[in-house]
Amino acid sequence: MTTFKATIFRIEILLCLCTVFVSASFAQSPIPEPPKSKTPERPVANARPTATPVPPRIPRDERVTTERAIAVDPGVNLKFCVSEGALTINGWDRDEVRVFVKDGRRFGFKVLERNAKNDKPNWVWAARETVDGPPVPFANCLGGARVEIDAPVGTTVSFEARTSGATIDSVKSVSVKVIEGSIAIRNVSGGVKAETYKGDVMLESSAGEITLKTTTGNILAFDVNPGGVGDLLVAQTSSGTISLQKVNHRQIKASSISGSVLFNSGFLTGGIYNFKTSNGSIELQIPADASSTFIASLGFGSFNSAVALDVQSENITPGGKSIVAMLGNGSATVNLTTTSGSIRILKQK
Repeated sequence: MTTFKATIFRIEILLCLCTVFVSASFAQSPIPEPPKSKTPERPVANARPTATPVPPRIPRDERVTTERAIAVDPGVNLKFCVSEGALTINGWDRDEVRVFVKDGRRFGFKVLERNAKNDKPNWVWAARETVDGPPVPFANCLGGARVEIDAPVGTTVSFEARTSGATIDSVKSVSVKVIEGSIAIRNVSGGVKAETYKGDVMLESSAGEITLKTTTGNILAFDVNPGGVGDLLVAQTSSGTISLQKVNHRQIKASSISGSVLFNSGFLTGGIYNFKTSNGSIELQIPADASSTFIASLGFGSFNSAVALDVQSENITPGGKSIVAMLGNGSATVNLTTTSGSIRILKQK
């Protein structure tokens, strides 16, 4: 019994010594904390390979309301960028550019070129007056709670914006790229190139070569015409619906990765039309007397037509179905492709 008690006593002493040793070891070598991950202030659409650096917000005490104007050539090219704020551009009959910024940065005009005939500025850059410190993206841009621009109806507008909903009306041509925000354009006669990474794109009553792109958003084009022979209309979205109504281009490319493609218009003789979606349906509403050759390819889904088609060939495979059919004399070529979705051809109401 005495020997057993002595053995237990020795074990208790050893356990106490081990506990003291382990505690001392952890006290000398604390567990390191995992490194903190750095996250951007504002996420940018995943179509960009790298996140765009975010400029510092305008300090409250530096925000002012500023309005400036400059006399220009009626066919002026206006260039600028916007760091933040709702943007509105309107065409007017004056040979003058007026810029109004509410609660934002002070700005000025820089004349890049003058018309040799009348010496009026025909290329103007509107930008922040002074920029201190190292270069930062969008640091020299217009920015505020609201940015309003009036320009001659013959103006060519070119700009980029970081976070800005843009509304543009009644100028000659537009080239715009927005990181985050929707774009609405109407009454532009000389061509449109509009791209946003997160937002909708809407175009109305315009003409010329047309390119409309968004990564996450819908595209709507209504009452759109070519400006010259061979003008192309491109509508492209990764996630969203494309709706084309009353469009009269002979060449159209409309594609969505995840979303439907809707077309409500006619087909022109010799036209080439490409409608494609990976995960969505294609619906065409066309006149009963339309003339076209349909080349359809679909994986999972059905092909239905409310107008009588002359089926030239039909091929069914384990991976899907392909159909070639004619309407009228088949003068236009219409390519329809969907991986997962249906194709429907309807009569216009």
